[in-house]
Amino acid sequence: LAVVLPAWAAALVVGLAFAGAAALWAARARKRLREHDFTPEHTMAAIEENKQWIREKLS
Repeated sequence: LAVVLPAWAAALVVGLAFAGAAALWAARARKRLREHDFTPEHTMAAIEENKQWIREKLS
């Protein structure tokens, strides 16, 4: 590419291509993260069990 364009222009084209690819990758990753539920269901259930156990011991 540096044969056809000046070195700075070739670097700019390559840099923009990499930036575009990174932006697409980040957008896809962000979409996948939004679709995932990160609620710790097992931990929440354990906390509820612990709260119930404490209530029983205090009464």
